[in-house]
Amino acid sequence: MKEIDELNDRMDGMDELVDSIIKKLDAIEKKDLKPADYTVHFEALKQIFEVFLLRYNKESTGLMEAVGKLNIEYPAGQIQNNLAELKTILEAIKKELPIKVRHQLDTKTKGWVILLFVIVTSLILNGYLWTENWRIR
Repeated sequence: MKEIDELNDRMDGMDELVDSIIKKLDAIEKKDLKPADYTVHFEALKQIFEVFLLRYNKESTGLMEAVGKLNIEYPAGQIQNNLAELKTILEAIKKELPIKVRHQLDTKTKGWVILLFVIVTSLILNGYLWTENWRIR
């Protein structure tokens, strides 16, 4: 009897839960949700992409013209001069845009380096002790 009473109590609780869910669903259905109007944003994006594509097409046509002007039958001296000019341009770009690479250990990697050091040290010691153990036998 006790078990049946517990099951009835649970069923009553489930009925109350279902009723509250139905009430919440009715309240949600009564709300008239209107989606946000993003047409202004889409128009702005469209204009941005049109400007970008125009710039990209202009740059790509300039590049295609430059590639078209290249002549494979240039004399070797002229090719060397072109390469020298290109190297000077690249060096000027490097001076204008210096890139400094700093290698340092942050707090997250220090733990891994220490763990790796401990593991390597223990492996070396284990190997040494293993060889000494075989010598004793």
